[in-house]
Amino acid sequence: MAQLVEGPSDLAKNVEDVLESNPSIVDQNFVEQFDNLYKGPLQNSDFKSKKMVIVIDALDECDSKTEISNLLEELSKPLYYKQNGKDTPVKYFLTGRHGGHSLSQDQIKNCHNRDLEDLTKETIRDDIESFLKFRLQRVPRLWENDEDPWANAKNVDTLGQLVTKACPLFEFAATACRLIEDDDLPEDPRSRLLDILATKCNGDLDHLYRTVLNKRFRSSNDNIAPPRQKQVEDQFRRVIGSVMSLADPVSASCLAHLLGEKKSTVDDELRHFKSVLDIPSNDDGVIKIFHESFRDFFHGSAQGEFGLDERKTHENLALRCRVLLCGKDGNKDALRKNFCELESPGAYRREIPEEVLCESISPEIQYACRFWVHHLKNSNDKIKDNDAWYQLLYKHFLHWLEALGLLGRILESVQSVRELQTLVEVSCDALFDVI
Repeated sequence: MAQLVEGPSDLAKNVEDVLESNPSIVDQNFVEQFDNLYKGPLQNSDFKSKKMVIVIDALDECDSKTEISNLLEELSKPLYYKQNGKDTPVKYFLTGRHGGHSLSQDQIKNCHNRDLEDLTKETIRDDIESFLKFRLQRVPRLWENDEDPWANAKNVDTLGQLVTKACPLFEFAATACRLIEDDDLPEDPRSRLLDILATKCNGDLDHLYRTVLNKRFRSSNDNIAPPRQKQVEDQFRRVIGSVMSLADPVSASCLAHLLGEKKSTVDDELRHFKSVLDIPSNDDGVIKIFHESFRDFFHGSAQGEFGLDERKTHENLALRCRVLLCGKDGNKDALRKNFCELESPGAYRREIPEEVLCESISPEIQYACRFWVHHLKNSNDKIKDNDAWYQLLYKHFLHWLEALGLLGRILESVQSVRELQTLVEVSCDALFDVI
């Protein structure tokens, strides 16, 4: 929607009118939001001479099959917008990778499916070669002739080997480039390129990701005592493991507070993974995974190989959320009555200035409020009579709901309470009465 309302039409005004007349729309279900925030405003907008195609990329990266199914059902219904006053059908371009949720002809009427893997191998190879040439031709100390690397037959042959390794995956080529370009890694770019070529990873991202992780451990293994090596490995599991298991991306600063780590420790670990993680230069920017296949690898074959434990990571994140919310970390932002110190308890959410919310509820407390139940659930733990989770809910249940309301997350709170009910042991009658 953000990209649509920035276009040259009156769509932005139409969406604004809906939000002003019905502020609770943000807490309503998907179909109501689709109809009121997208369908209605679009039908009442005139795009003048502009033809419009709406692109929905990487649909497979949506976690919920139900949400995808609901979206496809809505998209299959005829929808028209105004183009110079004439009704014009909306067209969509959807993409999804193999192995993700399928986009079948049955789900969307009048759709044309195109499997990109059906393109000729020559076309894919040529495109990957052009991409690699563009990205790597100016990398210092990579080629024997930096001024004109492709005039050197040896360089052309080396590039051809890398193209072969990458085909048919553009994400392989992009990850390889980021790995080669990364100045924070100890080896020179040429050595990193040769390491990639030495692996048996033709068109296989898992092998390339394994190279990235091996480099982290190999670089820390040189002339390092075993106790320090264990400390490095634990730091990797805490920081990178948490990034992979977060329910929503956060900034490095927020991650440090969330984990109870120094910001410098988090930054030091993140810098080893610039080839697979999008790490902003500013403190407020959130850390994102370049491609979901890295998360799949991390939570798949890498678990046993690198001593990773997804359940234990969720357990630690749940514990840290509880520590923050209970104020046992010396944190003044712990759950309490009247979080934002409002003069009137009946103030509307929209009347509270955003800066007041940001000052009153820090990013890590916001995350903890929203996702502690998610992490507790994925840790396979249960809430037992009079345990720490019981105490959190007994003392702060209403404060927690108040905080979620202030954050505009009432709908999420309903789902969280439903999940909580499945986590309480049957013998814990008193807590069942509360939630």
